[in-house]
Amino acid sequence: MIVRIITFLLISLSAPAITAQITHKSFSVKSQGLNLHVKTFRQDHGKPLKHILLIHGLTYSSHEFHMDHGDYSLVKFLSENGFQVWTMDMAGYGLSEKPEDGFIVNTAYAAEDIAAVVQFIRNTGQIDRIDLLGWSWGTATSAQMVASHASWVRKLVLYAPITSGYDGKEPQEDWHHNTWVHAASDFQVKDGVIDYHIIEKPVANLFLANCWKYDQDSSPNGGRKDLLKGRNEKLIRAESLKVPTLFIGGDRDAYLKWDEIVAIYNRHPAKDKSRLVRIEGGAHALMMEKPYYRQFRNEVLGFLLMD
Repeated sequence: MIVRIITFLLISLSAPAITAQITHKSFSVKSQGLNLHVKTFRQDHGKPLKHILLIHGLTYSSHEFHMDHGDYSLVKFLSENGFQVWTMDMAGYGLSEKPEDGFIVNTAYAAEDIAAVVQFIRNTGQIDRIDLLGWSWGTATSAQMVASHASWVRKLVLYAPITSGYDGKEPQEDWHHNTWVHAASDFQVKDGVIDYHIIEKPVANLFLANCWKYDQDSSPNGGRKDLLKGRNEKLIRAESLKVPTLFIGGDRDAYLKWDEIVAIYNRHPAKDKSRLVRIEGGAHALMMEKPYYRQFRNEVLGFLLMD
């Protein structure tokens, strides 16, 4: 098994000498009969901006990309480096409208929500293509969107790609009961408690507080039902990834099936323009982990800026 690990030494990019204020604006986008909460962030660079949409994962909404402590915010980082950044909450998540049935918001349904928001961004920005970054279940939803609308996407980042389902008991209730303990379950632990050498305590506390503030005590179970259909449930297929793709994750991420990720990468129709990066020591919350978040985002930025 050959894994290409590419490290970009983007020192000037990780600490840009730009002081212009990042502005933000919220929108309501109609998709499948429900109103979705969409937000955009930008910094005036005096030149055309690239556009990127960040896709959240299962259970918790888009606040995870804007950890406003120190320099942890992926939204701020990308804004400072020439991107107009967009975030969205899927139906039933965060500040978006909730359906009556939480099972409706499965992977295919969420892919349609993404398509509606991408079309809105294309129309608003008068552009043909944007970049997408999905985290965890967001990799499955964004990959399915690309399968149907590849011409709308320039590059795709699959962060912690969920390539297939897992064996387990499918949920019987259509809404997941969110808890503080569950929200912390993606953090690395040591001796049974959160390892604050890996995730700084203020960052962990901010993430947990935002989960309660924006997502509260429930989220749709449609995606979870898809994920628990077993390993034969293929969520990302190589032939569907018709755009240059970055596969990136941590080697300590218990959710990842690296054999499947490598196989998909090797069969990628645009493999020559794609990348596979496995960060040693990192886990599922890679973009918030102190030893790894800068490497993670520099890998992402380097890929997005490549011709």
